[in-house]
Amino acid sequence: MVAGALANAGLFAGFNGDLLRDQDDNPHGFFERTDVVTLNDVILAEMKGSWFDPPFDVLVQPEYCTELSVILDSLSNDGPWLLKDPRMCLTWPVWKEQLAEAHVLYVYRNPLSVAKSLASPHGFPYLMGLALWEYYNSHILKMLQGRRFTALSFDALSEDPPSVLQRLEEQLAANDVTLKFPLAADTFDAGLRRSVISRGNASHQLLTESQQALALYCDSLCQGLPAGELPPLERGLLPRIHDLAEALAPLSDAIETRAQLAESQVLCAERTAERDEGLVQLRTVESDYQKLDEAHQSEIERHQQLVSVHDALDKEHSALASAHSDEVARHESLIEAHNSLTEAHNALGAEYRSLQEKAQFLFELVTRTFENLLAYELSFLGRLGRLTRRSYRLLTFRRGQSTAYEDSLAEAKHHFEEFELQVPERVPGKLAMVGSVVRYVAENPAGSARSFSLPRLKRAAQVFLGSDAEDVKVWVDSRFPDRDDTGYSHDGADDASLDTLELVFPKFDEPRVSIIVPVYNQYRATMTCLRSVLAH
Repeated sequence: MVAGALANAGLFAGFNGDLLRDQDDNPHGFFERTDVVTLNDVILAEMKGSWFDPPFDVLVQPEYCTELSVILDSLSNDGPWLLKDPRMCLTWPVWKEQLAEAHVLYVYRNPLSVAKSLASPHGFPYLMGLALWEYYNSHILKMLQGRRFTALSFDALSEDPPSVLQRLEEQLAANDVTLKFPLAADTFDAGLRRSVISRGNASHQLLTESQQALALYCDSLCQGLPAGELPPLERGLLPRIHDLAEALAPLSDAIETRAQLAESQVLCAERTAERDEGLVQLRTVESDYQKLDEAHQSEIERHQQLVSVHDALDKEHSALASAHSDEVARHESLIEAHNSLTEAHNALGAEYRSLQEKAQFLFELVTRTFENLLAYELSFLGRLGRLTRRSYRLLTFRRGQSTAYEDSLAEAKHHFEEFELQVPERVPGKLAMVGSVVRYVAENPAGSARSFSLPRLKRAAQVFLGSDAEDVKVWVDSRFPDRDDTGYSHDGADDASLDTLELVFPKFDEPRVSIIVPVYNQYRATMTCLRSVLAH
């Protein structure tokens, strides 16, 4: 579980295919690399030993170093990493030179817990388990003398994971071991502590004096207390382990064989279930294949039909392409014809506008000429000429005959009637205009009296005496525009009180609206407007 916590914190132990498979007694995994375990087993076997029958000595061989370098090279490219295998306690002489820069984490476990864990799967008696515990721990601690390492008590970790893990993080950081994530206390499964024996259990009486001394040394080491000298191994321990291993090897082999048989049976059952499931899937696939084959045949027939339709459409497309080419050629010829017609239309348009301008000029010229002719006919000379022509025809007995002048006069009248033009009117004489002014003064005495002055009377006399009738008419129309309008009326037209009415308007410093009242010499109308503005 310690290796699992470190791996979850970011130390690379290997890919799933590189590690030992999970087992029923440890479903979370061992986090031990298969190549490391295999190499250690080979080393022990070549030294005439095994993990439960330690050899008297381990010699370093060149081929071991080569294989070890390959393993380390596969780890070094992935950042911080870890290696775990209890067999390294026996093969440490092979590893120590290659791992000189690595930091060692020594995990101590209660000897009785170790003995109990070995008794279940391997059938080893407590005596054998305790002897292996003593040799493994004493051997690795002797190998680590003179080297910095971190000691961790598995029992203390099981009792208080958060505190122990926090202290472990600090110790690793002090030795330049960087974790990507904090160590998680929930990594430890309480259900896997089946082999832990409480400290007060009477089974501790099974420990020999050397084992008790070693256990006390390891506890002090893990607690950071002065541990003193490493207790020596019990005399004859390794030969006794060898004898026990030789005696228990058949039993261990039988138990392991039974475990492998059970595992093989489970694996066989799994493979049989997988085979049955594969057969079911195969039948399903065969059924699907038949359906797909039928669908494929249907798609082939449909494809053939689509090919026939495609060929027909291709022929139709060729015919349409040919027709399109003909239409494109026809369209281009029509564009050329259209361009020619556009040029002709533009030329005719320019000619038409020129003729229209000439026609307008001639129309205006004829209209002015006919207007002058009609105006001349209304003048004094025109009336005199008309009298002379009538007298001449009377004396020469030519009544009923018209002259070219009279024909032109008739065409002028017809021209003005056809185009609904304003026919020139006869300009009244000066005397008639004087009479019109006198009538206006008589009808509007109050307004006329207010606007009378000697300079204005003098100016009026100069206009009448020094100007012709047309100029006099323009002057009179500008001064008396409504003198002949007999239809104009308003509410105060007959109200004589307006002639003496006085109005007082209030003064405003900041007026919002200005009102303009036009005045056409209608005094009463003006006073009516002003009174209405004042009232509202």
